[in-house]
Amino acid sequence: MAIFNGKIRPIASDDLSASKKILSSWLNAEEVEHYFGFIKNSLDKQTGSLIFDNHYFVAETQDKEVIGILGYRKPIPKMIPFAVTKNPLELNMLYVLPKNRQGQGVGTALVNEVEKMMQQKKYTEILVRSAKKFEKSGWGFYDQLLGFKRIALLQESADVDPAQIWQKIIN
Repeated sequence: MAIFNGKIRPIASDDLSASKKILSSWLNAEEVEHYFGFIKNSLDKQTGSLIFDNHYFVAETQDKEVIGILGYRKPIPKMIPFAVTKNPLELNMLYVLPKNRQGQGVGTALVNEVEKMMQQKKYTEILVRSAKKFEKSGWGFYDQLLGFKRIALLQESADVDPAQIWQKIIN
């Protein structure tokens, strides 16, 4: 695994078009607008976006190209039953441009940055939920991350594919 040579930083308004491009490479138009709305609201600091305290980081190359995005928040209600510590955090978004994934270290660098922040803010656990449609792309990534383990499949309803849940306890 390569080490990412770029910069991980909080998202800024100038990153919106790049973020939308990243999301569009993985999600359908409706999903892009859904997640993009959370990102915009977080940047605008609108009250509605702060329900789960959403925050976003981007991965930027040395050439200043934004190639990855990660979002985290307080766990949503359906994720809380999977938490085993008092102060969990949920990674609710992690996407890297397809040309910059698999072995380039971008996703790992994003997760590592959030883990550093977690220690400062006294978070004790990371929860991740990933849809079955990402079984061939994202699931293997979480499986190889140090300390992450599969803990459950979340079946929200009979007409929705199950989502895999991972957990990492932070000491």
